[in-house]
Amino acid sequence: MILWIVQKISREIGILKNLRHDNIVPLWGIATGFGRMPELRCLVSPWMPNGTLNAYLACNHQHLTVLDRSHMLEDVSAGLYYLHSVDVVHGDMTGANILIDEGGHARLIDFGLSTITRPLPGQSHLAATSIRAGAIRYTAPEIFLSDDVRDLGYLEKTDIYSFGCIMLQVLSGRRPWSEIKSENPELRIVLLIPEGRGPQRPISHPAITDSDWNFIQRCLQFRPERRPSGDEVLGFVMHRFSSSGKRA
Repeated sequence: MILWIVQKISREIGILKNLRHDNIVPLWGIATGFGRMPELRCLVSPWMPNGTLNAYLACNHQHLTVLDRSHMLEDVSAGLYYLHSVDVVHGDMTGANILIDEGGHARLIDFGLSTITRPLPGQSHLAATSIRAGAIRYTAPEIFLSDDVRDLGYLEKTDIYSFGCIMLQVLSGRRPWSEIKSENPELRIVLLIPEGRGPQRPISHPAITDSDWNFIQRCLQFRPERRPSGDEVLGFVMHRFSSSGKRA
């Protein structure tokens, strides 16, 4: 277990060193001597006063405008588009791995499960040998159905599925699969996903428009090749962002 943690941290450091984007939390440095395992290296990044997307939506959901939500989706989709443009798959994009800065902008963090799909010479250690499931509520079906990264011909599409879950959460204020009320919802989700089931459209305020729900459904397609590309995600979000000012 310790070895896997060390490898995870080393991969995250190696990937973050190569990333430069406004919607990615930057790596400021590396430190040791903190936490329960002081022998491990720690990543030093700027403080994000508004916390995670989960916490931010829980506190501010009722006060966010249509434009506010569009801004957040623009930030996340821009960060995701950038990652895919430099051949990086995030691999664990969830409401807990998106931070909100002092200006209300969303930034992606936690690249411990990320991989470089086309590593350059000397970067082979940054490509994962297997893909592990992250938070179940946001994890693409194929992650559950394959233990070998070589079986996944559409690695970037796993991030697209997660984006669909994030979009659902930002617009509704509820985490994906919020309709499941059992004592152990994660277990129920694991049983439903192989059947081709996905998160349901919540009855919420503000309501999710048909256009947005149709796009979310495209992102949540069971077969990865049917999901949109990062280009299409950014294009859709930017289009709805440009029109959201009229509805704010």
